[in-house]
Amino acid sequence: MPSSIPILVIADDLSGAAELAQIAAARGLSAVVERHTDCRIAAEVTATDTDSRASTAATAARQIEAIAEQARRCGAVRIFKKVDSLLRGQPRAEIEALVPALRCERTLLIPANPSRGRTISGGQYFVNGIPVNKTGFADDPEFPRTSADIASLMGTGSLPIHNVRTPAELPSAGIIVPDIEFADDIRYWAETIDSSVLAAGAADLFAAMLDRWCGHFAAKDVPASPSIELPGLLVCGSHAAWQSRKDDCECAKLPVLEVGRVHAGERLDIDNFVTASHALRSHRALVLSSGQALISLDERGVRLQALARMAALVIRQAKPRTLLLEGGATAAAVVSQLGWNRFAAQPSTTPGVGILKPSGDEAAPLVLIKPGSYPWPREIWESFCG
Repeated sequence: MPSSIPILVIADDLSGAAELAQIAAARGLSAVVERHTDCRIAAEVTATDTDSRASTAATAARQIEAIAEQARRCGAVRIFKKVDSLLRGQPRAEIEALVPALRCERTLLIPANPSRGRTISGGQYFVNGIPVNKTGFADDPEFPRTSADIASLMGTGSLPIHNVRTPAELPSAGIIVPDIEFADDIRYWAETIDSSVLAAGAADLFAAMLDRWCGHFAAKDVPASPSIELPGLLVCGSHAAWQSRKDDCECAKLPVLEVGRVHAGERLDIDNFVTASHALRSHRALVLSSGQALISLDERGVRLQALARMAALVIRQAKPRTLLLEGGATAAAVVSQLGWNRFAAQPSTTPGVGILKPSGDEAAPLVLIKPGSYPWPREIWESFCG
């Protein structure tokens, strides 16, 4: 049976928090997502989005220290540090801030997700058998993965990083990143974690930790896939995802509107808004995107905010039943425009997607959030396409 001991997930972006809350909900646990608000334990699993993916190392560390202090006050017994599976953001700075705050001796860090083809061998990171620096992630506009070496991907810091084989004994201190090629490797390391070890990693490790903490059990009456009701709106601001998503939309003959540059303070293009609202009503599905132009990070930020404002206007006007958000930064920008800060995770066994209902807004659509680096599950995409 599920454990009543409260578990706190600390994630650096909204898609990561949503993904892990969904894993908990699929196991029959009550799970909520909070957006960088006061750390409240409102369910068996609370996933907090610190919104620190794009922060500097120093700023991210301060944000994490504040969350750790709140966690002690609000009664979290078990804490899991969610990191991006490709180690984007400031994972080292955040871990190094958490270790002393939680009085841990060492960290077991497993960013690999073998269930999604992401593995570590000999201290090198692979995506479907290819070194990550030889994939499209080498061109990530914010965090280019120009090396496959784990220590290089982690950047500089004060704690030593140890790469170890599986199986092995945990070193007594530092950040331990084991080689992970199979699901059994994850389960082996999950069994080594006690109160002296900070558990940090991606979705596969969290699932194994839930099995360890709460016991192996089968949740009853959990649907395999969420019910996608139309009209539906998909918003994609992810540079990594857009080219493949654009091809998908062309194949499915879905209407796509790319929201161009809108300077801060300018009014949104009314023609675009009218076009978007009409397309959503007539086609029952619409995709909004900021495109994939090679532009500066500042310009990308301007476009993302314009995209979020357009999405919020369309949602309020056309009232879609389902909202698909692709990429953590995109999701955060859109829900900020709509004033949504807390979500309840909905039971579903669909992997890699957070399925959420905004709290306090009965008219809100069902919200599906996924990282930009993974595709939409086939059953969700086909339902959205109608």
